[in-house]
Amino acid sequence: MQVEVLTYLMNFGNSLAALDSSLFFRELFELSRLGVDHALFLDNGIFPDIWFINIAVCASVCREWEWTEQFIREQSVRLHPKIAADAVSLANAFLFFYQGRFETAYGLLADIPDTDMGYQLRRQSLSLRCLFEMMLDKPNLQELVEAKTEAFDKFLRRQKVFSRGRISAELHFARIMRKMVRACAGPDGAAAQWQSILEETEATIPLVSKNWLLEKQRLMLKKGTG
Repeated sequence: MQVEVLTYLMNFGNSLAALDSSLFFRELFELSRLGVDHALFLDNGIFPDIWFINIAVCASVCREWEWTEQFIREQSVRLHPKIAADAVSLANAFLFFYQGRFETAYGLLADIPDTDMGYQLRRQSLSLRCLFEMMLDKPNLQELVEAKTEAFDKFLRRQKVFSRGRISAELHFARIMRKMVRACAGPDGAAAQWQSILEETEATIPLVSKNWLLEKQRLMLKKGTG
């Protein structure tokens, strides 16, 4: 019964986070910590890789660096051997991204094979965010980031595996990312353009990585009006 209740609460929390990602991550982290402490996620001694990655992401969003590192290190031995290496790489990539180690995260993502569609979706989405962060210091990456964003959009539109809601949230992300990249390539001080993108992002539901998108837009808007 504890496992069923915990799973229900976390699934519900994840769905709420997809609607408004500014909330619920701290609550999800506390539920995750409770489940890990009491071994409620184990299935016949195996830690499901999806839960493993989701928990690492949630803890990283909450900036629980030490806990996340310990969780990945200790629970990785309970993953199925066939997917353990890729799951650990993806979990560490999210940790490095939220720590600001974008190039390190991007390098890890590049080594994850495309055999699992779920991993491929998350890998491509996070790769775009890494590239955008890197682009802010290296403007010569703009064409690459825009091309990767367009390729991600095409990838999403071909998918039949994921739910309509998940694809919709990712497509919204790709669309807004493309606008952000083009705005970066535009004239300095284009405050009106960034304000428009910001308002569109605030109104878009569902949308993955909403907090990060808004953070970058507010940063660019501040630069544009400075």
